[in-house]
Amino acid sequence: MASDSSHQLHRPVHTPTPLRVLLTAAATAAWYDISDNGDRERVVERLQEVCQGWIHKPGVHFLTSVDDDLFLVGDPRGFQRWSIYVILDVDELDTVVSMIDDFRHGQIKLNRYFTMSAIIGRPFWPIEQNQGP
Repeated sequence: MASDSSHQLHRPVHTPTPLRVLLTAAATAAWYDISDNGDRERVVERLQEVCQGWIHKPGVHFLTSVDDDLFLVGDPRGFQRWSIYVILDVDELDTVVSMIDDFRHGQIKLNRYFTMSAIIGRPFWPIEQNQGP
């Protein structure tokens, strides 16, 4: 069976369509320093607005997410980790750039409260090559 799949290792790598995108994020100290419940609610509302905008954006296909808060409290960046992971298929690179940029704009700028990064790749073929649509 391994020899049947070994041809995958010799194929040239091309930019996939759609792009597989892993968004990684973590709350910053500013998030943990919010003491007013009204301020925290406004930040959460803005976060929900941005995330819903991503999911409904043309060319974005939400796959899954993980919030690693079951065994982690406080700022995860001190442990060199992320705590929020979102996996999407995105049709165009510019869309990923605009999604990250959404954190920099608006009345409440989320980049003050969260650090975010995008990792772009393709599906991992040993797992996904035999999966149906």
